[in-house]
Amino acid sequence: MVVRYPVSSLTLHHLDPDAREAALTESFRVLKPEGRLHIADVQAQRLADMARNHGFEVAELGSRRLNVFGSVHFLRCVRKRVHRPED
Repeated sequence: MVVRYPVSSLTLHHLDPDAREAALTESFRVLKPEGRLHIADVQAQRLADMARNHGFEVAELGSRRLNVFGSVHFLRCVRKRVHRPED
């Protein structure tokens, strides 16, 4: 299956680090070239760095303050190139 616009909404921060890595790897794998992964989450910088390491071009689209949990950030991650993970 190949997809164009998957969305992750307040999910990735609940996963352990290995599962987050696996989720981003799989998202990159199933995206069409120029496809976009949209992420809404509270750990924006960490997730943006991880997404870049997986071959995504990342842009922060904004954030919104939540009363209890801090801020939620919105990221757009575009598949721009073939990712070759380092061994």
